[in-house]
Amino acid sequence: METVLITLVVELTWKQRGNADIGVDPTVYNGLLGTAVTCLRSYEATGNHQDLVLCSDIVDKCTVLARASHRHLTFLCGRGGVYALGAVVSHYMRDPQKLDFFFNLFLKAAEEKALPIDLKKEAGASDNPDCPLMFRWHGTRYYGAANGLAGILQPKDKLVQWSHGATGIGITLCKLHRGSSMENGLVKEVGLADGVAGNAYAFLSLYRLTGESVYEERARAFGTYLYHNASKLVATQNQVGGDRLFSLFHGLAGTACLWFDLLEPEKSRFPGYEL
Repeated sequence: METVLITLVVELTWKQRGNADIGVDPTVYNGLLGTAVTCLRSYEATGNHQDLVLCSDIVDKCTVLARASHRHLTFLCGRGGVYALGAVVSHYMRDPQKLDFFFNLFLKAAEEKALPIDLKKEAGASDNPDCPLMFRWHGTRYYGAANGLAGILQPKDKLVQWSHGATGIGITLCKLHRGSSMENGLVKEVGLADGVAGNAYAFLSLYRLTGESVYEERARAFGTYLYHNASKLVATQNQVGGDRLFSLFHGLAGTACLWFDLLEPEKSRFPGYEL
């Protein structure tokens, strides 16, 4: 099923739109680079060299687009992710010259100013002196991994997504050798950032940390839920349009990565977040 899904993602995000120079998002989060990450995950899971070649081709296209833009430097939403993934793929391809090329691009980007003035205005937004680095994302404080501080230990209400809430905290705490889970709430989307696939990865992290089968079973339950409901969930989100529905963090590419990781849960890693 995962290979069928990745074929669909590649068809709709790369084969039908990859040759365009205008209107293509080259980033990991909602863009074409997320398809490259998914192809790389497929290669790692199956050993299919064609997936690696396809990943390399997509990265090359994203590199051209990213170098023409100077808006972002971050891994998820900017050039940093393109250059980092390019280096990883070049390593797999055993191409030291290309590896140096991407490594140098990454270092050059890292030397640039990483915190725009408008973002600085949002920093220091904490009401708690014990957490001076708290900041606002578009005017709101979040606890999650993408848009907030995953080190905040008390998620509110039903913010259980990786990007905003408890899922990001759970994974982060696992990396700190502590456990965490979600008691309620489930966002009815398919992606890693705000959806079911991201929630499943919290339990995969707990499984790797503790070895307790209950966490693997819960992760598989999320995977099974997506198997039966992904098409329906995407249909209800169809008004969003564009490649977002097939992107890594908000679409079906994230679901494909989850299914690959469920084949070997002890080797699972949240794409772009866990090493």
